[in-house]
Amino acid sequence: MRSLLCILFLVGSALAVLTPEQLAKIEPISKECRTISKVTDEQITRIRNGESVGDPEIKKHLLCGSQKTGLISDSGDLNWDTIESKLQKAATSDEKIAEIEKCAVKKEKPEDTAFTLMSCISTHQPNFSPAD
Repeated sequence: MRSLLCILFLVGSALAVLTPEQLAKIEPISKECRTISKVTDEQITRIRNGESVGDPEIKKHLLCGSQKTGLISDSGDLNWDTIESKLQKAATSDEKIAEIEKCAVKKEKPEDTAFTLMSCISTHQPNFSPAD
């Protein structure tokens, strides 16, 4: 169950390896967001199998988690100070942070911004946990 919850935050990354501490921090956030987003077990399974699932429920779930962890504001803006701080805690190199800044851009809909951000982060820093 814990690995399933963390996978929701690491879209498309079947190789994500989070510590038990990271999983414990992310679990209550994911549980709360799951009730809001109405994400299904099938969608979770698809993500767990490494698919980059862009379903509306997944995007809503990612937005919820991103807002609860401070990565995205309530108005849908990327909080770069928070993002960079959390990436540095994950020992992300300056080069990887620069790549994430290039691919994680604000979209018209906040849900799309969250999806893009987490897809980008999972590509460049698969052990990232937004709850750290």
